[in-house]
Order: sequence, then C-alpha cells, then structure tokens
Amino acid sequence: MDQVPDHDLPFKSGMLQSWNKFCFTRGYIEVSVSLPGPNQDTQGYWPGAWTLGNLARPGYGASTDGVWPYSYDSCDVGTFPNQTYADGSGPAAALHSDASRSKYNYALSWLPGQRLSSCTCPGEDHPGPSPSVGRGAPEIDILEVEHNKAGSGQVVSQSAQFAPFTHDYLYLNDTSDEWHVYTPNITSPNDYHGSAV
Repeated sequence: MDQVPDHDLPFKSGMLQSWNKFCFTRGYIEVSVSLPGPNQDTQGYWPGAWTLGNLARPGYGASTDGVWPYSYDSCDVGTFPNQTYADGSGPAAALHSDASRSKYNYALSWLPGQRLSSCTCPGEDHPGPSPSVGRGAPEIDILEVEHNKAGSGQVVSQSAQFAPFTHDYLYLNDTSDEWHVYTPNITSPNDYHGSAV
C-alpha cells in the first residue's frame, strides 16, 4: 500500500486477480497471506482473500450488474428486480423486511434482477450450459481482516454473498446439525446477515 492519492482517497493498494484463469468447481482453497502493518494495532486497511464467479470481474462494476451475488437456478420471483412481481405489488416479504434498513425503505432487495436466470428463453443471449440453467457470480470471502472495533487487535471474518435473499436474510443456523462453532472461545457468529444491495 502506498500513500498516493487515488480516486479521492489518500492511499493506493494492490489487487492480485486470477479472473478467468481457472474454473473452480469443487474442493477447497488454501491461501497464505502476509497482513500489512507492524503489529496488532495497525489500522486503516481491509485486506482480504475472496472468490467471485467468473461472470463478474472485480474492479469492473458493470460486469457485476445482474450476476453478483446470484447463485440461483429457479425460475420464479427471486430472479426479478427487487425480488418483486413485475407490477411491484409483492410478495410481502420482499416489500418489507424487519432486518433491512431505512435507507432502503426496509425493502428486502434493491438488486436489478438475475440477468442470466433459468427463465431465459431458447435463442436469447445466455452463456450456457443451456438457457434453462441459472448463472451468476456468488462471492465467497475466504477471509477479510479489519481492526477490532470492540477492542484491540484485529478480527477476521468469513462470509458469502448469495442472491436472491431469504426473508429477513435468515439462513439455516437453528440447530447444530446445520451449523456448529467448534471454537467458541475464539469464534463467534457475525451478527451481520445482509442488506438490500
């Protein structure tokens, strides 16, 4: 990271991209990173290692429109803009979410709709494998590091972004069969569950 003005910000940092270099279909990803700063109290950075489906390209905002963070293979209201019917009348869970924010008018989603949904008709533009298969670019954050806002040192988070969203951004975490924290002395669930964008 260099102290060089860039995009009206005082610092410029780097990004290593492997976009369109390989296709990850299953298995695991292992990374080795060296975090910036001389000690645990270093501030002013947000390093991370993450994956993004190759239909979108980091740093090229228009490439993500309608594909990030979709990972959906159904043809229903979840593929529509804002996850609402064409006339904007519902469903109720999309029109109001208690977990959303006032700046989004408490709507569940402000996403533009899935551009490459399984609702695509034969002969329309779709990268395949067939127009009836939904495609998207989900994001999986292997790790993101930031200064601990509640104390000293750093914290690491792992997350993933998928759309369409479930009501109030809930996910299956009710029982240990669905989710289990093995090291509660150093690991805790992130209380952030999502937002309309």
